[in-house]
Amino acid sequence: IVKADVIRFIATFRSHIPVGFYPGILQSLINWLSVKHDVLYSYVVHCIERLLTVYDGPVPRVDAAMFQPVCGPFLSAVCTRLASERVPNAYAMRCLMRVTRSLPACCTPFVGDIIVCLQSVLVEAAKNPSNPIFNHCLFEVIAQCVSCAPNLASQIESTLWDTFAYILSQDVTEFIPYVLQVIAQLLDARPAGEPLTEIYQKLAAPLLSPSMFEHKGTIPAVIRLINAMIRRDAAFLHRAETILGVFKRLVSLKQHDHEGLSILTTVILHYPREVMEPYMPSVYGLLFGRLTNSKTPKFVRILIIFFSVLIIVYGAEGVVNTVNTIQPGLFWMLLTRVWLTDMQKVNGQLERKVCVVALAALLCDSQQLLSEEATWTQCVYSCLKMIHGAVEKDDATAFIPKTASLEDLQQSVAEGLASDGGFTNLFCPLQAAEAKPEDPIPSVTDANQHFRQRLHQLIAGPNGAMYVARLQTQLSPDLLSLIQ
Repeated sequence: IVKADVIRFIATFRSHIPVGFYPGILQSLINWLSVKHDVLYSYVVHCIERLLTVYDGPVPRVDAAMFQPVCGPFLSAVCTRLASERVPNAYAMRCLMRVTRSLPACCTPFVGDIIVCLQSVLVEAAKNPSNPIFNHCLFEVIAQCVSCAPNLASQIESTLWDTFAYILSQDVTEFIPYVLQVIAQLLDARPAGEPLTEIYQKLAAPLLSPSMFEHKGTIPAVIRLINAMIRRDAAFLHRAETILGVFKRLVSLKQHDHEGLSILTTVILHYPREVMEPYMPSVYGLLFGRLTNSKTPKFVRILIIFFSVLIIVYGAEGVVNTVNTIQPGLFWMLLTRVWLTDMQKVNGQLERKVCVVALAALLCDSQQLLSEEATWTQCVYSCLKMIHGAVEKDDATAFIPKTASLEDLQQSVAEGLASDGGFTNLFCPLQAAEAKPEDPIPSVTDANQHFRQRLHQLIAGPNGAMYVARLQTQLSPDLLSLIQ
């Protein structure tokens, strides 16, 4: 009881304890990890986890240099006990998650051993996934191990794959979104240019089946993995009709239309143009139908981003001409009534860069736009505003599907509102397994410089004097100075 009170005192007043005492405290807590009493053990791991949350300004009080001497004994004690116990200890798993996330350099040499221990833990948890906090932290640790040591992705994959296959085949609903995220992360960690191996190829058909989209909490993880597979080996996944069927299903859902456009964008970036061109009229039809019948602020933003990517990949004239074959002037209606009016609401540095690059291509490459003085000048103004202005306010939360964080899980369990099964319709993202955004034009690092270069090239051409006269007539001196 005295030890428990002391540990609780340290955890409660951790931020008031001088940093000089921390190494000794950590060493004592590590020594106490061998205690047999489960409650006292939980106090110990909880206290270690809380100590790692203390910051002095932006600097963590427990840094890698302080924790390195005790890291090996800590990992050995915690992982061994997790593997030997049949009752999940959420405090221990959360502590392990905190250590691997906060001190990755210390943990990297032990990644192989951590994964071996967690494999048996995962097997037992999959049989009865009754502790949502423990389960979430378990997969966060696995994902963090992949992030710490991507060079060990093949080893981690071979250790965990049979268990992953069991979870997928037995439809362990609570674990499937986690497993799909980790598999996508493992795939991303493989060497560039390496094609899909047989075990990944076998996942393609089940992933694309309609049943995978029945649980709303699984959809983001499914799309995450499909995108990773297309980026890795687009030649294998040349199943345009099936993938476009997924896009059609998702784009009709206000909560998940961004997932539909995500997979469509990946296809545009990685499929040969000749594969996709026969399907583009029907794609445009679906997009414009959704825009006409069920427009939302979120859909407008992601539609502008998608068409920007499309113009970067397929070229301005090609996209304009194809869209206008559906209905004469349709692209210009999109540009003037949607794109130019709402593009300032697009947020994200990469997304705004893509919009500027695409609009610069339209300004300089579309012969019809070059002949439309008012619209052309408005495009110049919109580019300048996006480069130098702030993001305009928009309804950024409407129709964004709710996700469940670790804190959400903790609160619901504490209040007795939900078991793990209550979260099957909520996506629980793993921080370490999040996909990095794909840049469709990495050669452009400065949107402002690119825009000015394109405009100067146009002005230096045959009709340069006419474009200069437009700019001088329509733009203020302050705006003109931003172009020069």
